[in-house]
Amino acid sequence: MLGLLPPETVLQILVYLSFEESLQLYLLSRAWQRFITVNESSIFRNVALQHGISRLDEPTIEALEKRLNGPRWMKGVKSFKQYCFQRLKLEKAWLGEGPVSLRTYGPASEPMDSETPLLDAEPLAVGHRFKIDEQERTIISTCSEGGITVLCMDTGASLFSLPSGYVRPWAHCEFSNGFLIFDRPFNSKEVWRRASDYHAHPEERPDIGPDSLQQRVQEYLHAVQDEQFNEHPELTPSLRGRYEPWSLLTHQNITHAFRFVYPYLLVGSQQAKEAYIWDIPSGTLVRTISIEDPAPIARWDYRMTYVEISQEYIFICTTARLLIFRHGLDGHQVPQEKDSRVTDGTHAMSVPGSNEIQNDLAVLRRSRRRPVLPESAAHILDVPRKRDFPNRDFQDNPLTIAGTHLQIRAMPDAVKHLEIKPPDAFYSSRAVSTDAIGPPQDAYRVPYHFQGIHTSPDGKDFVAITHTGLVFYVENFERALRGEKSFDDIAYSVNVGSSVRNLSFDGGRIAISTDDHFHVFTLDKRRRIHQSDNFGSHMPHLEHDGPFISSICFNYFGKFSHLMQTVSWIALSEDAFWFVWDTEVNERLADPCPQSILCFDFSPPSLST
Repeated sequence: MLGLLPPETVLQILVYLSFEESLQLYLLSRAWQRFITVNESSIFRNVALQHGISRLDEPTIEALEKRLNGPRWMKGVKSFKQYCFQRLKLEKAWLGEGPVSLRTYGPASEPMDSETPLLDAEPLAVGHRFKIDEQERTIISTCSEGGITVLCMDTGASLFSLPSGYVRPWAHCEFSNGFLIFDRPFNSKEVWRRASDYHAHPEERPDIGPDSLQQRVQEYLHAVQDEQFNEHPELTPSLRGRYEPWSLLTHQNITHAFRFVYPYLLVGSQQAKEAYIWDIPSGTLVRTISIEDPAPIARWDYRMTYVEISQEYIFICTTARLLIFRHGLDGHQVPQEKDSRVTDGTHAMSVPGSNEIQNDLAVLRRSRRRPVLPESAAHILDVPRKRDFPNRDFQDNPLTIAGTHLQIRAMPDAVKHLEIKPPDAFYSSRAVSTDAIGPPQDAYRVPYHFQGIHTSPDGKDFVAITHTGLVFYVENFERALRGEKSFDDIAYSVNVGSSVRNLSFDGGRIAISTDDHFHVFTLDKRRRIHQSDNFGSHMPHLEHDGPFISSICFNYFGKFSHLMQTVSWIALSEDAFWFVWDTEVNERLADPCPQSILCFDFSPPSLST
């Protein structure tokens, strides 16, 4: 091919190769070795662009590293070839084919084993709900005892906190684009902004600012900071990880779930059967949407369990259905009309749809295109415990970074790659006797009981979980709205065999926690290789046999797998899986609120020390 085609054409062909194929081509022959050496920068930058791990406005490694905010695994990377090598190692680790380390934020013990008493094994309280700020590399966490703490992701150092007497116990928090939102009693939501952004843009202020209570807390925090720097003049003041009050959002009705995807905050009220959408930069209520079910299931008690918002839609999870409404907002501009009673949303779809309700039962037909986990997935893959490595002391592993509140240790073979059997396979024999997905006793007696939903960053796909153990992945769901496909045609489901409690979805991976263990499903990113935002909505959908290229399963708690039920939150970042476990519910524990934030770090070692 090298002798028949001009170099420009060869370079265009090479961008369609996978990471491994691009890197291994160097070893194919001397001719290819010379060609790749001469064109190395162009080849691997094009590969990075085509695979979506670099952007057109990042012509250099320095520009790329700035956007990635300097993760540890980028240290020492000087070329796009090295960058692709590091990304390949990272992807392999996510597939269960690379090293994993465990990072524990807060004083913590070893993972549990049968020789460790429960009362001596529990970590100290740190978090309840948390969010990751990858730009500043911080962890923002609420606590079951109240308060908010911001930790440095790399060292575990505490950077900022709001008092436990100010933020209610078990508060939920949301974070996006530098704005932190948490709930205050009596149906209010507090908004705080990242201090670096707040002071960099003094001209940007909301229509309605913070209330007097927020201002008093701000004064208190500034006074404490000034006192600290007076006592320790060697310290350098920094805005990193700090927050300033922005606004207070108050509702007339009792509110329940809320979700923030910049620039909009969605708040649901089960009592009023309404959803409220706020523009956070301006602090303005821009939509009030009726979320009545157009075809309610008779005799079924609806409870709102979760809400989600994308660029065009809001999603309401209930114990019976998933409701989808168009919200009619631009996504980038605040509508001119500021009246909160602007309009009701246009109902787009119910899942299951009204035409699928038979005898008041919500049942989806089984599609043979839906891959499910094999029975082997029921075997828990434990994180290696100390007793499994008699000649290795975890403490002997050198800490890459040490801090007062951070512990890092290597976890060899912590996760493994599970095979996903053909789509017509069943998770367990219990489901063989019926056409319904999941355990027959659940599928036919009650609706799905949706627990949560998340959309992809581009808003085209979503993942929904149910209390009965089903995970639905729906790609390009607008095809169902346009009538091109039915929901049954485009929904892939995985039956994990136990109740699904938490969900995280970043567009490329799906993470869940169940009553038994954690699962991470990696989607086949190569199916999007020909898709680009430049094609807009007219780009044809690429059909494929199944959405997953990998499923990994792991369990931090070893034989005490029942403690998986105490996991209160999970999250995905580019190179790690995060979770919080709250053992306050376990009466056997001495500490009333022992919590810890942990992460399985899949990032490869840096190329330089």
